[in-house]
Amino acid sequence: RGGEVVRTLDRAETLHERQARIAGEAADLNDAISLMKEIHGANPALSPVLGRTVEAFDRRFNTARVEKARTSEAAGAARANEARLSALQDALGKNENRAALIDDMRQTAHHVRDEIRGKIEAEIEAWQGHSTTEARGALKARTKATEGRAPDASRLASADSAVDVAVRRILESDRSLSDQELRSLAHEVTQRILGSPDGRLPYEAGSAGHGVAGDARGPLARRVFNIPDATIRDFLEQDVEHIVHSHLRSMVPDVLLAERFGDVRMTEAFRKIEDDFAKLIDAAKSEKARTALNKQRETAIRDLAAVRDRIRGTYGSDYHSIMPNAVRVAAAVKNYNLLANLGMAAVSSLPDMAGTVFRHGLTTVFNDAWAPFIKGMIGQSEAFGKARSQIKAMGIANEALLASRQNAISDVMDTYRPQSRVERTLQWGANRFQLVNMLGQWTDIAKTMAAMPAGAEILRATEAVTKGTATRRQIANLAESSIDAAMARQIHEQFKKAGAVEDGVHLANTSDWVDRGAREAYEGAMGREADIAVVTPGQEKPLWLSNPIIGILGQFKSFTAASTQRLLIANLQRRDAQVLQGLLTSLAMGMISYKLNSALGGQKTSDRPQDWIKEAVSRGGLLGWFEEGNALASKMTRGGVDMYRMIGSDKPLSRYAGRSVLDQMLGPTAGKIGSIAQITGAAGRLEWNESDTNAVRRLIIGQNLFWLRGVLNEAQAGVNHAFGIPMKAAN
Repeated sequence: RGGEVVRTLDRAETLHERQARIAGEAADLNDAISLMKEIHGANPALSPVLGRTVEAFDRRFNTARVEKARTSEAAGAARANEARLSALQDALGKNENRAALIDDMRQTAHHVRDEIRGKIEAEIEAWQGHSTTEARGALKARTKATEGRAPDASRLASADSAVDVAVRRILESDRSLSDQELRSLAHEVTQRILGSPDGRLPYEAGSAGHGVAGDARGPLARRVFNIPDATIRDFLEQDVEHIVHSHLRSMVPDVLLAERFGDVRMTEAFRKIEDDFAKLIDAAKSEKARTALNKQRETAIRDLAAVRDRIRGTYGSDYHSIMPNAVRVAAAVKNYNLLANLGMAAVSSLPDMAGTVFRHGLTTVFNDAWAPFIKGMIGQSEAFGKARSQIKAMGIANEALLASRQNAISDVMDTYRPQSRVERTLQWGANRFQLVNMLGQWTDIAKTMAAMPAGAEILRATEAVTKGTATRRQIANLAESSIDAAMARQIHEQFKKAGAVEDGVHLANTSDWVDRGAREAYEGAMGREADIAVVTPGQEKPLWLSNPIIGILGQFKSFTAASTQRLLIANLQRRDAQVLQGLLTSLAMGMISYKLNSALGGQKTSDRPQDWIKEAVSRGGLLGWFEEGNALASKMTRGGVDMYRMIGSDKPLSRYAGRSVLDQMLGPTAGKIGSIAQITGAAGRLEWNESDTNAVRRLIIGQNLFWLRGVLNEAQAGVNHAFGIPMKAAN
């Protein structure tokens, strides 16, 4: 407003000057008009010209008079504005004083705000609830960002929004629980910890229970487990390795399920099943058909839920809630059986190498795996070492660290946290036994040899698809790994940019791929091929084998179930030259395994070819469940019923020589119970022979370790000789 007044005054000053000029012009015009009139009276001939001139002067004079009047008005307005300017100048002075006061108050408010925020942030950092997790992370990030900043630098506000959200969550939660409700909450948390697999809380629910939000109280009140770590430090898990394994068993499967199906409970998948069956039931013509469809729906939902829970590691958790001690005993017994029975696992797994030949053929496996391996061994190439490092980075050949295949074969999944010292010792030993029996190291080698040709074949197939020259077999193999034509082109494009072929070895260098989808598809396909070639039990086994209690009867049968699907059925469907090459390779490796087992066990090998073939087929797992059924029939009839008699082999299988009928039918636990009964019976009758000594040995942890077996054989013979125990054929 003050600027407006100043501009008005400037304009008024200009008008004063113009008014003076107009007044002078008006006087001159008036004099000119008088002169013209005099001339007109003296000389009438000039009358027309002078008349027009006089009229022009009159118009100019009238204009000057109007402008003079306007100038006078402007001068009056200027004088009024001068008065307003004086008032505005007084108001401006007052406002400047007020602004200075407000600025002082603002600075004081900022100081108080920062002080209060500091106290809130200190409380947030000490708060152990899940509601402050994001805020604590933001505060840590802000602290790191302030490092190296000048002391007088402005305050960073990057964590303010997260802190505000956390404060609102805390303020909105109900903190006015009664003593009875608090006791109920404590009991609920305790029961959920003790009654859940591995003591894991259902984190996806966001609380210790499944209550409802809002103002509900009593039984419907929301349950919140929020205890500072320092308060329960003595009860917290301190074993980093166990925490990492729990994360791999819990979080990773749930994340993958959520990515694939939208949520960990696969809600949408179950909804589709319900919708599809609803349409079929509505279209059914009879009550009998509707009843049959209802049963099919219930079976489909039950099986899908069971597979989901088995992937998540929560299958059978209701048994843990109902019979926790029985579950603990079963888990401990399985760990004990692993330690007592799998000493020869690595030697018995030699036929695993044939799985890759079944999948890709002998020539491909030799060129893509064995040749680079040999070159690396003699120092002619570093390509094999680079490929192995990349495969380990993909998580494919990490058995020595994770023991996942050993646990899958042995049906030992450490889902339940052991509580007693004996349980913890057995589980610790079971997790590391694959390093002692060398199954972990052997599996890493075998999966590396399987992944290299698998990756090369996938890359060759994706290149062929991109060029339009792919064969039907290549397209089918890619489709088995969920790679369609579009994804094949993406994988090939990424390999062209980041990959390389070094000494005949395809190095994908997936860590440099920018297309995450292509990377995950390629690495997933390689992992799948490795798990099929080196048989790693997955979802092929019956659900009862995953039952935490009943599954004890079928321990070590998961490999049989997996080999039935991945070797027998899969290769019967293919019927090509690669299957024949794989069969011959499996027989050869099975014979080598038979020879090594016999030599390490101090036993003689047969001198008949048919017995060698029998041993090779059995050790290669080529017949799956048929082999188990035949072995049981042979045991029960003492060799009278045996399908290998068709090729002239009547010698009992060496791998089942130490098993009783009870062991063969009901698993190693039943066999050990039988051994205990045999020992107590012999001791009670005071009739001890060599078979009784052998029964004692079968109960000892590590009794058949391949590198210790010869020493234990000598020790057993020495004990029998020292005590004069009669030598009889072992059962």
